[in-house]
Amino acid sequence: MIWEIGNEIPSASISWETVAVRYLREYESTLPQQHLIGVNSGYGTGGATVDELISTGADFISLPWASEDSYEPPPAEDRPVLADTDHMHYPLNTDDPAVKVDWAWKSFTRGMHPLDMEAIQVPLPGYPNEVWNQLDNPAFPAARQAMAVVSHVARHVPLAGMTPQTDAYVLATAARAADKCWVAYSPSGDITLSGLTGRLWWQTVDLQTGATGTPARVTKPRQTFPAPDDSAWAMVVSSQNPPIPPIPA
Repeated sequence: MIWEIGNEIPSASISWETVAVRYLREYESTLPQQHLIGVNSGYGTGGATVDELISTGADFISLPWASEDSYEPPPAEDRPVLADTDHMHYPLNTDDPAVKVDWAWKSFTRGMHPLDMEAIQVPLPGYPNEVWNQLDNPAFPAARQAMAVVSHVARHVPLAGMTPQTDAYVLATAARAADKCWVAYSPSGDITLSGLTGRLWWQTVDLQTGATGTPARVTKPRQTFPAPDDSAWAMVVSSQNPPIPPIPA
């Protein structure tokens, strides 16, 4: 169980959300069990900012609306962050599978939890023309597949000890970690990583199927890994060989 203070609360309600978070935390401190408390923002320019959401003291936040046509999320810092398309708008209203795949991997390598809103069984009434409300939207299965691969990777890396890097879509363990690992995503082009000391292997991971490439040895402390082609791609570097097992059939 988790607590969510309201849904799509406007910026003007931040002070109320802060009081609600404090009240719940104080009340649950007297009980045998405590639960995570989260806040999120409303759609559009009246929604709360990331800094405002963090200021409430909530245990987790959901990213607010930021753009109509791009997704460049900041790295998550000191608490869980949900990348929920319902609250962000972009990439909610798309039928482009590549956009959803990009959102899933950018969210993951920024240290966030991707959540996608879609119409699964019946369209929601009142939104007949919205792309996200169409049952045959080809972006839906692409998002599900990408999130399944992200989940698979997350279960096979030392995720608790990894942090997102500030200048790239990379999750990495600390320099002195015994079990070293990097997960990197590139929308296009090569990937360059540094701090690659010790005995390490790297392999590619298919963004939607989870198929893995043949592991290869890392040969330099700072190494540029060539992109397989012009499209988006992901890779894992690890002290384990292979870095990631294939997804079971």
